[in-house]
Amino acid sequence: MIWQFVLLVVLLIASAALIKSKLSKPKAAGLEDFSFPTAAERPIQLLAGTRRISGPNVLWYGDLKTSPIKKVTKSGFSSKKTTIGYRYHMGVQLGICHGPDVILRGIKVGDKMAWTGNSTGGAISIDKPTLFGGDENGSGGISGTLRFYSGTVTQSPSDYLIGQVGEELVSPIRGVSYAVMEGMYIGNSSSPQAVAFDVSRFPKSPDDRYSEYEQIGLDANPAFFIHEMLVNGMYGADLGFTSIDVDSILEAAKILHEEGLGISVAIDSSSAVGDVVDEVLKVIQGSHNTDPSTGALKLKLIRNDYIVEDLPVLTPSIVKNLTGFTRGSLETAVNELKVKFTSIEDDFTERTVIAQNNGLRIHKGDSDSQTMTMKMISTRDNASKVAMREMTAISVPLATCIAECTRAPAHSEVGDVVRLTWPNLGIENMVMRVTAVDLGAPQDGSVRLTLVQDVFGVFMSLYADGSERTWSKPTFDPVDITRFDMVDAPVILTTNQTTGSVLVVAENPGVALDYQLQVKGGVDSGYVDAGAMPFTPLFSTTKTMGTGWTDTSLVLSGPSAELTSITAEEVRQGLGLMLIVSAMGREWISYQTAAAGNSSTTTLGLINRGLFDTKPLAHPAGARAWAVSEGFGVTDWQYARSESVSLRLLPRTQTGVLEVDDAVVHSYSVAGANMAPWMPGRVRVNGLVGGQISGVATVTWRKRDGSLPAVVYYGDDESQATDSTYEVVVRSGGTVIKTVSGIGVESWAFNDEMALNGGAYFSSLTFEVRAQKPGFTDSSAALIDVKR
Repeated sequence: MIWQFVLLVVLLIASAALIKSKLSKPKAAGLEDFSFPTAAERPIQLLAGTRRISGPNVLWYGDLKTSPIKKVTKSGFSSKKTTIGYRYHMGVQLGICHGPDVILRGIKVGDKMAWTGNSTGGAISIDKPTLFGGDENGSGGISGTLRFYSGTVTQSPSDYLIGQVGEELVSPIRGVSYAVMEGMYIGNSSSPQAVAFDVSRFPKSPDDRYSEYEQIGLDANPAFFIHEMLVNGMYGADLGFTSIDVDSILEAAKILHEEGLGISVAIDSSSAVGDVVDEVLKVIQGSHNTDPSTGALKLKLIRNDYIVEDLPVLTPSIVKNLTGFTRGSLETAVNELKVKFTSIEDDFTERTVIAQNNGLRIHKGDSDSQTMTMKMISTRDNASKVAMREMTAISVPLATCIAECTRAPAHSEVGDVVRLTWPNLGIENMVMRVTAVDLGAPQDGSVRLTLVQDVFGVFMSLYADGSERTWSKPTFDPVDITRFDMVDAPVILTTNQTTGSVLVVAENPGVALDYQLQVKGGVDSGYVDAGAMPFTPLFSTTKTMGTGWTDTSLVLSGPSAELTSITAEEVRQGLGLMLIVSAMGREWISYQTAAAGNSSTTTLGLINRGLFDTKPLAHPAGARAWAVSEGFGVTDWQYARSESVSLRLLPRTQTGVLEVDDAVVHSYSVAGANMAPWMPGRVRVNGLVGGQISGVATVTWRKRDGSLPAVVYYGDDESQATDSTYEVVVRSGGTVIKTVSGIGVESWAFNDEMALNGGAYFSSLTFEVRAQKPGFTDSSAALIDVKR
């Protein structure tokens, strides 16, 4: 009996082991079994400053490989290796955010950091195979090569992805930062751990001279972010460069940098541009106004930067009526404010700072608290500053009113500070801040100012930003033109060979056929109709341009079907002309050949640069390139130098023309470019373009003048009649050794060089040749360096 019982127990144990082994045998997951938390349809996130992007877009995944995880197990009376799971290797493409110049600072997988560092692009090696607990007691880990792309407009497609799906299906996704996990070990589960990227991006200054203010610690400069949101054509309001008061942006950027008040934000859902800008303005305590004289948008910071005695005074002689005057009450004031912010230092978690008015708290006998959320703030110091600032605003009873005035303060702007005197209410020199301006109608003769008593740091701006631009389904309703530029028209592009005409290039805002150009000069009583004007095809550069006078090729992004090759003679007749516009400035160029790469790229060839007294500039990738010869607007009449010209662009569709009241009035100051002295061309020393010379140095040049209807290249051996004279400045080692002005011919010889240098020639010389006219600023200098 005992042996039978023992045998039965052994058989039961063996059966249980076999059943357990059969039930626990794992199966490798296929590609269809994998699930990821996001999809390619999710909007690309927009970053400014430093944030953790915790929901990157999964754009592609594949290249699945598995390897079994084996363990020695006992089965009855024997031992064997049993597969207990699988390690998964996979390729994954993860979209991070809009670029360019994104910096990768950390990679978090699940709730653990897999990598920290500082990468602006390239391969990153990760070796954390036990990050999730390893094979025995967890879900494995992560290891392999992740390649980071910073979102430049020139980045190349992933070689790894090309190897997986073919070159024709892989896009470089220029302008978007992304990462490719190149067949990486991603763990032991078909539900991979979520990947998050700690990244930084600092919006660029519109002026390179202010680039040092772009970064505030790990934060972005709010002023430059606002500028980017207003002008960017992909995710911003796409306003023209001339629609922004850049000087106000630069001034605010410098102040914010000095204050250390930066922002960090990741916009991960569809948001109106105006709402985003509004949030930034709340953080920095600013306002965004339209300059009544120029129509340009201005950024203004509300600061304690005034002297009370110097402020303009609103008295009964100006104020017709004062309504709604209240002084507020301590009973409605708040004595505690909590500000919530997302702290970089605390692993991007929400933190809270508290500001209190203890005197008010004692007065009221209890705590009356409010909470504000400021997600764009990333540091405790800035959160504390903002909390104290806002606390001042809500804990002090401030007087408010509406002042109906004569038209004397018609140029007031939101954020201006004034003194109010109104004897009937006992008000004398009360410092008030303008929070709204109602210009009324010209016939009623009144301007209404909404005023609030000013306490430094208490003002929350109320403004009409004019910057919201949302996509809507195309219709035949005319909409205003948002992308345009205005310049003095080269004479060859004018109807009557005038020297003071204004040239307009404008992009079609949708389904318009053309636009009606209406112009009013400084001495005109009303607008004059200049006629129907064609739109100008708009392209953008794909890489930074050089600064030479010629280029062999230039690749543009845009409607390639608009451009065709032309002859050299046709270029001289005004065809093949383009206007390049960037933060570097404006430049006229010409091209002769145009080869379409596809429907959206074109390669131009035989390029001459710096036409019409402009200079070759190092325009960055993304600069606007207007195909002017394919269509432009121009006035048939001309204006005087420095005359302010107002222009309205009224698009015409199949069903109507934009109403005059709906069109933005643009202001342009005529530069007088065609009457100014033009830089000489074809500057040579002893017949050479520079380098080694011998003997007496003789500088030669060819005269250029803007009053003639011609396309002349810098290197043309052709002189134009002009009343300019020329100045030659000679330098050696940076020191000016001779200056000669009033030269009326096209050459000058340095005959007394040896006398100035102790009987010997200088070893190196730099010649600067510039044109001069009375009443005008000298032209740019043509430079040439020689050696002996």
